[in-house]
Amino acid sequence: MAIAWLATGRKQIALQAANLAEDRRRGLKCPTFGTWMMTREGRAGLYDTVDGSLYRAEARENWVPDQTHPIEWAKKETVRLMVGKPATGHCSGPGREAIPPSAWRSATIIDDRSAGLVVCARDGREWRDIEVPAAPFRSGKFGAKRGRLPTGLGGYDPAGLLRYVVERADNAMKAPPDQRPPMGETVTKIADDIGVSETTVKRMLRKRRWSIDPGPRKRGRPRRD
Repeated sequence: MAIAWLATGRKQIALQAANLAEDRRRGLKCPTFGTWMMTREGRAGLYDTVDGSLYRAEARENWVPDQTHPIEWAKKETVRLMVGKPATGHCSGPGREAIPPSAWRSATIIDDRSAGLVVCARDGREWRDIEVPAAPFRSGKFGAKRGRLPTGLGGYDPAGLLRYVVERADNAMKAPPDQRPPMGETVTKIADDIGVSETTVKRMLRKRRWSIDPGPRKRGRPRRD
C-alpha cells in the first residue's frame, strides 16, 4: 500500500494494493505487485494526456523507458523513508517480528510472485507481509495527488469495471472454505474499493449469474402480464 501511494498519490489505488496483499496472505493466486500496477498503468494510458500521468511527477522525473520505472523509484523512496522507523514482518519464524530500524539503511525491496513485496537486508535476512506506519508517507511532499483519476481507473470503463468486479468475486470464492469470506463482506469491499454502491456491485455480479441473495421483495400489487 505504501509503495502504491508513493508512486501514484491515489488513495483508491493504494487501498486496492492493500487488498491485493490481503488476498495473497489468504493464499489466493495473485500477480506480482509490478504486474498489477502495470495493468493499471496501461488502463490509465488509454485516457492519459501526459505519458505516465498515473504516477506522481517526482516518480516520472527520471523515468527512462525499459530501464527505470516509477515503481522502482517508489521502492527506493520507501526504503529511504523507513530508515530508523518501526515496522514488522514475517521472517524466519511463524509469528510477526520487528524489523530492526537500522536494517533499512542497506535494504532492498524485491517483488516476488509468491511472497509479494519482500524486504531484503544486507545480512541475508528477509521479511514478507510487511506492515509500516502511515506517518512517514503522509508528509506534505507526498500528499494526495490532485485531479480526477483517469477514466480507466476512477470510474472504470463499463466493460473493464464488470471484469474487475467478477474477477475479485471469483478470487474470493477460490479461497479454501475455512478462509473464504462471506459473500456480503466481499461485495462491501469491492464497492468501497471502486467507489460504487453495494447494489451496483450485486447487479454486476447477477449479470454473470452469480448467486446473491437479493433481499426481501417489496410488497405491491401483483404485476399483470
